[in-house]
Amino acid sequence: MNSYRALVIDDDPEIIEIVADTLASLGHAFDPAASQEEAQNFLRAHSYSYVLLDLEIPARVRGGIPRIQNGENLLQQIRQEHDRQELPVIVITCHGTQSPDLAVEMMKKGATDYVTKPFPSSGAHTLDNAILGAIGEAA
Repeated sequence: MNSYRALVIDDDPEIIEIVADTLASLGHAFDPAASQEEAQNFLRAHSYSYVLLDLEIPARVRGGIPRIQNGENLLQQIRQEHDRQELPVIVITCHGTQSPDLAVEMMKKGATDYVTKPFPSSGAHTLDNAILGAIGEAA
């Protein structure tokens, strides 16, 4: 049996809790990071099967204002170090629900998939399906 480990980057404790339930259901372990800086530290110290990345995160561990650009910058940094197959990145965000433009932009910048919050609980594009699809592509 494969053991998967995710890096979950989100500064909202409620979202971390929802994601934790999903990952527990899949049997995956994870580390939570609440900022761009904390995520970079985890990525340097550990190896992950995939990343769940909220775009609107603060840059620094202590303080800072959450900005979408911080998440975009982190995505670009991850892609400089890892290709899509080596480390899938699924963007999780409440932005871009009215139009596919942001999702398309993130995919062009290297995201493997894109799931909007609040997460759909059924249908083809649930968080579970995005994760399983991403790690299936990575395998």
